[in-house]
Amino acid sequence: MQEKRPSRRGLQSLVYVDTGAFYRTVTVAIQRNGWKLDNISEELLQTIKLDVQLMDGVQRMLLNGEDVTDLLRTPEISKLASDSSALPVVRIFLLKTQQDLAQRTSVIMEGRDIGTVVLPDATLKVFMTADLDVRADRRMKELNDSRYTFEYVRSATVARDQNDSTRKIAPLQQADDAYYLNTSKMSLEEVEERILEFLDCQLETTRLCKGVLCK
Repeated sequence: MQEKRPSRRGLQSLVYVDTGAFYRTVTVAIQRNGWKLDNISEELLQTIKLDVQLMDGVQRMLLNGEDVTDLLRTPEISKLASDSSALPVVRIFLLKTQQDLAQRTSVIMEGRDIGTVVLPDATLKVFMTADLDVRADRRMKELNDSRYTFEYVRSATVARDQNDSTRKIAPLQQADDAYYLNTSKMSLEEVEERILEFLDCQLETTRLCKGVLCK
């Protein structure tokens, strides 16, 4: 999370940014154009026009003017996005876009390298995770597509985690100063309240408070 001076009262003014959707949108472009990953260059990426729109509070991704948001969460795109996001040229292409966005406005930014690479000085960092089966079940509900089995989605999740945590550039890892939150047995409301507790604690800048909350 990145905000100039966050407070519970000011959270409604924050812009939510899912950076994974940026990589997935680039991946859709790569797939559509038939580009080979080992041939991706800055020149090719410059032909892609990415835009973000908020519609009823939901982030929508536009690729060359077309809304491709509904294509971004399939296992196929997830797998290819994990591979393409490991490319330095892709990460450099999107890094400045994400940082510029956080400079222009206060944001809640989600992604696998936000606290370590994109916004290392963020006001609040939360490393959020859940047990594997819970994550696979949540993705199944998100996809809502009978073509995908639970085992397929679960395996794809494992493969993506492996790829992202072992890549050389900006690997998936918890920042040293991030709060850890396992949401497996939590409702959405409970997760929101826990993060607000982290925020309250962070503003108090009390180490003991942080340690107690993370238990």
